[in-house]
Amino acid sequence: MACTDRRGRLLQQLCTAIPNVFASRSEVEAARYANVWSLTVPPKAANTLLVADAETTWHDDSIMGRLVEPEGRRAPLPPGGDRFPGEGEMAVGGPRDALPR
Repeated sequence: MACTDRRGRLLQQLCTAIPNVFASRSEVEAARYANVWSLTVPPKAANTLLVADAETTWHDDSIMGRLVEPEGRRAPLPPGGDRFPGEGEMAVGGPRDALPR
């Protein structure tokens, strides 16, 4: 009887947690692929950032990235970065960090 009760509680907790896991994943994906489109160009400000998609291949792997350029001193930093890359520099993270440069 105790085993059945534990399984029931485990199943209940699992069913409660799964929607939150999927919701969190969706939020991360939305942030990763955030596309902001506008018919008008917003004015340059201290906290604005220019962003462009960049895609390439390395061997048979498709690599997607972003080109970023701060327009002001308070522009948001790229995720995981403590500064913007300088001229001719590139910031990478995750598995790409191990690739030869």
